[in-house]
Amino acid sequence: MSNKELLYAASTIWVVVAAVLVIFMQAGFAFLEAGLTRMKNVGHIAAKNVLIFAIASIVYYPDQSLFIIPIPVPIPAPLFALGYVAYSWYSARQARGRINHDAHLGGALFGLLFVAITDPSAFRGLAALLD
Repeated sequence: MSNKELLYAASTIWVVVAAVLVIFMQAGFAFLEAGLTRMKNVGHIAAKNVLIFAIASIVYYPDQSLFIIPIPVPIPAPLFALGYVAYSWYSARQARGRINHDAHLGGALFGLLFVAITDPSAFRGLAALLD
C-alpha cells in the first residue's frame, strides 16, 4: 500500500468515526433535553431532534431521496423538507390535539442555522440544485 492510499484510507476511517460520534452526540443532546423537560413532552423533543438531523443532512446532500414506509416511491429530500415544514406550520395553527408542532418548526430552523454557522459552504450544493 502506498503512502497516498494509506492517507486516503485513514482519512476515510476518520470521517466515518467522526460521523458516528456526531450521531451519538445528537442522541446525547436528545437525552439531556428530554431529562430537562416534563414527561409529556419527551416525544416531541425526540421528534424535534430527529428533524434537526434530517434537515441538516438534506442541506449537505440535497440530491438524495427519502423512502417513507407506506409510500412506495422515493421522495426528493428538499421536497420532503418543504412539505414537512409546511405540514408542521399548518398543524401548529390548527391547535388540535396535544402535539406541539412548533417544536418541529424549531428543529428545522435549528438544523438550518447549525449548518449555516458551522459550514456555510454546505448551502452551495442546495443552491446548485435549485438552479
